[in-house]
Order: sequence, then structure tokens, then C-alpha cells
Amino acid sequence: MLSLDQIKVLERKIEAVVSRVMALTSENSSLKQKIDALEQENQSLKSKVESFESDQEKIEQGIISALDRLNTVENSVLLAAGVFKQEEDNSAAYETETQEDTFEYNDDASDNNILMDDVESDNINNNIFTNQTPYPEPGSFDIF
Repeated sequence: MLSLDQIKVLERKIEAVVSRVMALTSENSSLKQKIDALEQENQSLKSKVESFESDQEKIEQGIISALDRLNTVENSVLLAAGVFKQEEDNSAAYETETQEDTFEYNDDASDNNILMDDVESDNINNNIFTNQTPYPEPGSFDIF
């Protein structure tokens, strides 16, 4: 048979369990509210990301369009400069023919820089005439 002390101990344990269940129920309700709030915030952030991605695509297209226009202008300028460059090359060839007898080797760094500028200019002209551009293909890079 059960004694009065055993019943009181059992009663205290039951009260502790009931109290703990109520606390957990309250915490569960609070966590559900937090989940709902976080899901709403997550949905809001997803829509912002979609908006930013859409804007990024528009920005990329604008940049590509501007680069294409710039490339067209650059090609026009370089083609116009190419006509003048041919005239300069003809006069430079004449000067070289007349000065061949007096040619001396000069190891001056500034002359090397001038030669490098000519090489870079020739590379730019070659890119124009071979339809090679220094720009990546559309959509092959990210701005952000």
C-alpha cells in the first residue's frame, strides 16, 4: 500500500512535469511565431534577390551595349588613324632608307618603350581587322 509521503512525492513530480509541459508548450508556440516571421522575411529577401538579379542583367546589357558602341567608335578612329599611319609609314620608310648607312645600335630604355608602344598599337590594329575584341563574351562575367 502507498503511504502519504509517497503520494506527496508523486504529486510534486506530477506538478513538475505539468509545469515543464506548459513551459515547453509556450516555448513551442513562441518558436512557431519566430518561424512564421523568418519565413516571411525569407520570402521578402528572395523577392529582393530576384529584383537585384533582374537589375544586374539590365546593367550588364547596358554595359555590353556601351562597350559595343565604344568599340565601334574606337574602330572608326583607328581606321581613320590607319590611313594616316600608312602615310606616316611611307615617309618613315623613306627616312629609314636614307639613314641606313648611319644606323647605330642604341640601348636606350626610352627607345624600347617607343617600340613597345608601336607593338601595342599594331596589336590593337590587328584585333580590329581580325574581329577580335579584348572584351569577354556577353554574359560571361559578373559585375558583383
